[in-house]
Amino acid sequence: MTKYLGFPLFITCRKKEDFQFVLDYLESRLASWKRKLFSKARRLILINQVGQSIASYAMQTVALSMATCNKIDSLFRRFWWGSNNKGNSKLCLKTWDSICSPKSVGSLGIRRTVDINCDLIGKWG
Repeated sequence: MTKYLGFPLFITCRKKEDFQFVLDYLESRLASWKRKLFSKARRLILINQVGQSIASYAMQTVALSMATCNKIDSLFRRFWWGSNNKGNSKLCLKTWDSICSPKSVGSLGIRRTVDINCDLIGKWG
């Protein structure tokens, strides 16, 4: 697969495989950060500023599949609640939908990947 600036030049109809590099990079990046050492405020900043910017680079011109967007949200969710791949999960005190609400209604303001992707594609229109 030919890439230019880390982005595939030719996109097939199998978008899940084409954009697996985004999932791999996000997963390695989130795994390298030590969850136990960060407060909730730092986790929020890392998700909003670093995690979503990595994903948005790939979403600027291409509509990602729903499965890829859900997997990215799943990575953010696991990082936020402090669970890992081994099945050790923490108690989730709020629903993810309420966390992803806007800050104006008193929530944290984490944006869903599907919404970001629609906004970036709409910008081209």
